[in-house]
Amino acid sequence: MDVNFEITETTKFRISDIKLAQRIFVVGSTGSGKSWLVAYIMSKFAKKQLTVVLDKKDEYDIPELPNDFMTRQKGLYKLTSLEFDSGYTENNFFVLMEFLTNNLFKRGNACIVLEEVGSYIPKNGMLYETSPNVAHYLSQGRKRNNSLITTSQRPQQVHTDIPSQSEHKISFRVDSKHDLEAMKNYFSKEHYASLKEFQFLHKNTIKGTNERHYKLTTSQQYFGLKLLGDDSGKQTELSD
Repeated sequence: MDVNFEITETTKFRISDIKLAQRIFVVGSTGSGKSWLVAYIMSKFAKKQLTVVLDKKDEYDIPELPNDFMTRQKGLYKLTSLEFDSGYTENNFFVLMEFLTNNLFKRGNACIVLEEVGSYIPKNGMLYETSPNVAHYLSQGRKRNNSLITTSQRPQQVHTDIPSQSEHKISFRVDSKHDLEAMKNYFSKEHYASLKEFQFLHKNTIKGTNERHYKLTTSQQYFGLKLLGDDSGKQTELSD
């Protein structure tokens, strides 16, 4: 534990700390700023690789994944259902997740964003048995320059393989004692007590850092709102 760690409100998060082909696990309660940060990260990734959000709540104001997605070099899309030539529509999110991780692993140079991952990946059991394509993408995706972003409001419901294999653990405020317990291997409870709105903790295992505190900048907040379909009439320019 970093005993000199202090909560401040001035540290700016830089997207350059997160690279392509890495795995990012982001947690936070409703209204903490989690979705805004994820929107900011994935929009940056989409400039260099095909980025697809499994958007269970259909909250991102971005295009649906096109049928020719395997040929797309980059771009940002969401997947909410699959329509087949027979007229059948698949909207089971576990099936969509396995389809997406299987196909984009083969394709390579892609980023998958799994929103509220604990709601459709079983917490118990071996991940390779319950969600084989996700497990393969999680453990082997880097070899094909594949990135993965997973999010959750309730980390206690998430299979432990997901945060443990993620190079970046990011946590906004969590309120439940069970969620705090689930994150105790990565962040101290004491530091959670000092987190305010839009502040978060970041554990970067690539750099070997323990806990670092950041706050979303105004431009990052506005961009997140815009991507989530509510720009409030404000325009902003992205900066690293």
